[in-house]
Amino acid sequence: MSVISKVFGKLSTGEEVKIFSLENKNGIQVDILNYGGIIAGIHVPDGKGGKRNVVLSYPDVAGYESDDLYIGATVGRVANRIAKGQFSLNGKTYDLAVNNGPNHLHGGIKGYNSRIWETSHAGESAIKLSLLSKAGEEGYPGDLIVDVTFEIKDNNQLVIEYNAIASADTIINLTNHSYFNLEGEESKSCLAHELKFASKKFAPTDETAIPTGEEVEVADGPFDFAEFKSIGKDIESDHQQIQWGKGYDHHHIVGGFEKKPRLIAEAKTAASNVSMKVYSTLPGFQFYTGNYLSGQFEERQGFCIETQNYPDAINQPQFPSPVLKKGERYEQQTIFEFITA
Repeated sequence: MSVISKVFGKLSTGEEVKIFSLENKNGIQVDILNYGGIIAGIHVPDGKGGKRNVVLSYPDVAGYESDDLYIGATVGRVANRIAKGQFSLNGKTYDLAVNNGPNHLHGGIKGYNSRIWETSHAGESAIKLSLLSKAGEEGYPGDLIVDVTFEIKDNNQLVIEYNAIASADTIINLTNHSYFNLEGEESKSCLAHELKFASKKFAPTDETAIPTGEEVEVADGPFDFAEFKSIGKDIESDHQQIQWGKGYDHHHIVGGFEKKPRLIAEAKTAASNVSMKVYSTLPGFQFYTGNYLSGQFEERQGFCIETQNYPDAINQPQFPSPVLKKGERYEQQTIFEFITA
């Protein structure tokens, strides 16, 4: 078990970016950048004496600095979309940066994915990243102190703990935006992966990916992953939701906020010895199939399980509240567990 750090490169501003490599006794190595709180690699033994990186990544800092795909990034202050970049809190209306069609996406123009985080060691195979998000950044109220801890345990669980506290009432919805491909970096498609979800409902959206407010049963439709099913089986469905998203890009509903993580998703593929289980305390997850991947990546090369609260929850009171009261602590956890054959 170890944590090794080194310089990864420099941003165009001259700021230094470091990479922290966390390794457990089984040889699983997780690479974390202090830029963007990015997971830059998850290297899992391939059963043949080598390792395979099961997340999409860039080879250098320049790739991450120019990235608009949120590859591996910690996303905030509010992940996913807020309709028209606007919300009301305590009788006051706040206008946020609009950066995705008519809506606010993933914290705005300069979200947490493009910030340098402070770092501190948090254990034998753990690193803590910390950030002060000041009141008014991207339009959000209140100073927010954010801590995100990454730890790779000897049971092959990558544990991500999110903690935050605000100086004034605000909203929050943190996630990690890793794109997984369990076949490794040489694979250019995730469509053969078979997934299984705990969700029985999903949140349909309008054409701009804002939830309509409905919660629709997934049973027997293209969103049904109650049993293992390949991503590719229904991704070309003529279902209106699939057509609007160019594939899957929807919030799957698991329940409410929980004190302990519960199993929400599983993934496997015949072309890899690695399978994955995902656990979370959060109400659900955005399942995204990389429909807009570009540059060095192919469309649908990786898939995301973005554990989070409902999109646009602040504007839809029937959804779990994203409000964090002054002085209260936000504490959530997500676990990615890797099983090797």
